[in-house]
Amino acid sequence: LDVVGAIGGVRAKVTTNNGGYKLFEGLSSGGTSVFSVTHNGAVTAADTVSDSKGNLRSIPRNGQGSAYSLVASDAGKAVGCTATVTVTTALSQGDAVTIINENNADITIAQGTGLTLYDANSGNNSAGGDRTLKSRGICTVYYTASNTAYISGAGLS
Repeated sequence: LDVVGAIGGVRAKVTTNNGGYKLFEGLSSGGTSVFSVTHNGAVTAADTVSDSKGNLRSIPRNGQGSAYSLVASDAGKAVGCTATVTVTTALSQGDAVTIINENNADITIAQGTGLTLYDANSGNNSAGGDRTLKSRGICTVYYTASNTAYISGAGLS
């Protein structure tokens, strides 16, 4: 099947590939493959692959100049900050956020209300206690549920 669209010669075709099937192949007007989807779900692109947050090979930055509380849209981002960051229950299972201290002084990583935050280094729950991220330190928070997360990083105490 080879279908030629009305938009500048955009083409799509179904082909076989080493015994497997390409379910879809997008072609340039010159017939060069620009992306394909195979029978096993592999996606190959000749250029950038992106979603609503941008290029999938990049980690979007959310710069904050004052105290900040994590929100759902921070999932998959790096939050650059210079003041306290509160880890909240706004994110979901499987979400991860990287926090970067862009300050020349320590900052606080505060455990939000209703959240259990485990230290991945010690396995301890820092319930009711805040963490310190040293100057220019970096850490990642990974959520196993909206109310449970793990924190680990360089310069974290």
